[in-house]
Amino acid sequence: VTPDPRYKNAKSNEADVIRFLREKFNGRLPVPEILDYCYDSSQSVLKCEYVLMRKIEGKTLEELFPNSYKDIPESLIKEFIDMYK
Repeated sequence: VTPDPRYKNAKSNEADVIRFLREKFNGRLPVPEILDYCYDSSQSVLKCEYVLMRKIEGKTLEELFPNSYKDIPESLIKEFIDMYK
């Protein structure tokens, strides 16, 4: 995924990160499709920043581990890492 040239720091651009993960995991991990986004409220018809994503089925990590991300099993983290390689 090519970072959006309108933003100097694409790493902080949520939409670019999600698009990168969607491409990288290529269906092996559910990642929502980005439909539209705007990080400049003065350019937005909504007059606010937004990221519009397609809803996907399943539970979020926050729902699975409501107390803390620290509760995520190490084996699951390693699985994510292996999928990323």
